[in-house]
Amino acid sequence: MPRTALSNIYNIAGGSSSQVAFTAYAWEAADVANGNSFPSTGKEVLLVRNVNADSPLVSRLVTLYNLKANTTIEKTLGGGEHWTCGQLPTAGWKQASDNLIYIDGAHADIEFVVLVLP
Repeated sequence: MPRTALSNIYNIAGGSSSQVAFTAYAWEAADVANGNSFPSTGKEVLLVRNVNADSPLVSRLVTLYNLKANTTIEKTLGGGEHWTCGQLPTAGWKQASDNLIYIDGAHADIEFVVLVLP
């Protein structure tokens, strides 16, 4: 099946938009079965969190794919942890087949937000 598109892309134009609280964004859960994706312009910053804050010993794996280098970035987030992965260049990260960036979360406790810088 195709990857699930992340629809929560916010354009950050400075001023009040850049001062929004980290928790105020509409986070989207990882699609564990199909993976997730988002459009790549080279200006994206990816925010990731593990919402399982009740159990700090529960870790969840996040994988970001770089096909140009045939590598991945893997980050394990403990319960309640956040990770910011930005600014993602198009070279290597954007898939040639559909111009999307691919990301997987190993559990629905992983949630994403994509920010687009000006």
